[in-house]
Amino acid sequence: MPKKSRRHSTAPDAYWFTEADATERCNRGMLWLRVIEQVWKDCHDLDNNDIYKAREAEHALIWVIQNNKDFDAVCGLADIDPKEFRSKVITSVSERYSRQLLTQVFARHL
Repeated sequence: MPKKSRRHSTAPDAYWFTEADATERCNRGMLWLRVIEQVWKDCHDLDNNDIYKAREAEHALIWVIQNNKDFDAVCGLADIDPKEFRSKVITSVSERYSRQLLTQVFARHL
């Protein structure tokens, strides 16, 4: 696991910003896109020393992975494909964190 530093802080964002986004969005669409971006950032904060931030990261990850209507609705409002976003989050998180940590996260929420 790499140390948290400024250099590594943007590594998870590489998954998010890999494709050019040519979609024109209204203000409401931009709001929901920012919500999705915050969820992306929260999902990559599982190892935070602040217990509250780590707990929020767990909730964000569970929210993304569970196949629920709220997540699909938010992705729809942001004009993001929920299956593709979910896949990118799972890939990125599984590369960043150990299987043991992820198992603990899912065990607490199931």
